[in-house]
Amino acid sequence: MIIYPKLVVLDVDGVLTDGTKQYVNGKPVSKSFSDKDFTAMKILKSKGSKVCFLTADAGNAALAKDRNIDCFVSRDAYNRINKKEAFQVVRKHYGLSANDVVWGVGDDVFDIEWLELCDKSFCPVDAAALVQSSVSVVLESYGGEGLVQEIVERFMLPITKQDIKLLVEIDSHEGWSHAAR
Repeated sequence: MIIYPKLVVLDVDGVLTDGTKQYVNGKPVSKSFSDKDFTAMKILKSKGSKVCFLTADAGNAALAKDRNIDCFVSRDAYNRINKKEAFQVVRKHYGLSANDVVWGVGDDVFDIEWLELCDKSFCPVDAAALVQSSVSVVLESYGGEGLVQEIVERFMLPITKQDIKLLVEIDSHEGWSHAAR
């Protein structure tokens, strides 16, 4: 029996991207994402799971908003990263109990503490060695190369034709396809 998570929490840089940022005048201007991951997020939603981002980069909030995904920024007022504390905010935001299944995906040492609080935790194959030794599953995918798709295919199959119909419905009703607006 497959137990679907109530919530999947995703770090962004190094998980949904390869971690590369291009800067102009000291400000990030470019990151690359795989559409496979956004489709996989729709599949998660079709199975009843919620999806959110937990990131240290406030700049990721705009992408999350465009994709109708909740985004929690883990930097405090002093610009310190505290993802464990931010993860507790996430749990509270979604009203999760200790019995609710939560999966987390991260790649950096800043992710270890909150990943250890998840029922199942994942990292890309190119994550820091300390992260790899701290998670439930080291994936075969690299960050930014369909990592969420791998999670769905390995741990949530089967995906049915009915799921595909739900994906189309989610896409049209929840604003995921923002380019057509």
